Amino acid sequence: MRFPASAFVLLAVVSAAGAGAPFGRLRGEVRGEGRRPVAGAVLVATRSEAPAAIVLTATDAQGFLALDAVPGGVWRAVVTAPGYAPETVEGLAVGGPYRAVVDVALRGGQGAPAPIAAPAGEGGPPRVVVSVVDDEGRPLAGVRVALEPVGRAAEPLRAATDAEGRAVLLPDDAGEWRLALYRAGWTRLAAPRVRWGGGTLAVAARMLPLPEGAAAPLEELLPPARLTP
Repeated sequence: MRFPASAFVLLAVVSAAGAGAPFGRLRGEVRGEGRRPVAGAVLVATRSEAPAAIVLTATDAQGFLALDAVPGGVWRAVVTAPGYAPETVEGLAVGGPYRAVVDVALRGGQGAPAPIAAPAGEGGPPRVVVSVVDDEGRPLAGVRVALEPVGRAAEPLRAATDAEGRAVLLPDDAGEWRLALYRAGWTRLAAPRVRWGGGTLAVAARMLPLPEGAAAPLEELLPPARLTP
């Protein structure tokens, strides 16, 4: 099989258990020209079914990505990597007794990622519940979570994950928001445009340690004046 002189993403979705399993595992691989691995490519995915849920992760130094305990259903993913235009992957089925594999070519260039749109969450006022684990699947405390409005006037929100890797943010309305997660020494995750139909939006993220010698994002160097535990 010949690969294009660009990058491709190999996404594999496999079930965590047998038929009818409510959760699944997401696996992927990102490679560039000459089949070289692409580290730090970010995947953001949303489930088409209610309740609202999105997942985020990034590739490691070998170009692989992984997420466990992904809620079952049909997912839509947006993959981004520096130097490549964003790419959208539709119809990722999670939780069934089978393996699904999708090849995606990432074209060189720039572009704005497609919005991540989720259905309405569980009833009640809008809120974003974030759960973060490290590369070993352990809860990751001290991750800064930023939720900022897109194209409208609204108060930005900041929080930090607790010892259980959890943070809760309470926006005034669902609307469209930019979500970012960062912690010194770890790969930054971001979803530039997130929309959901109200209620609770569940966010699950798996963060990876930064490669040795990599520069920290600017946000990590600023004092966390607006962050709350």
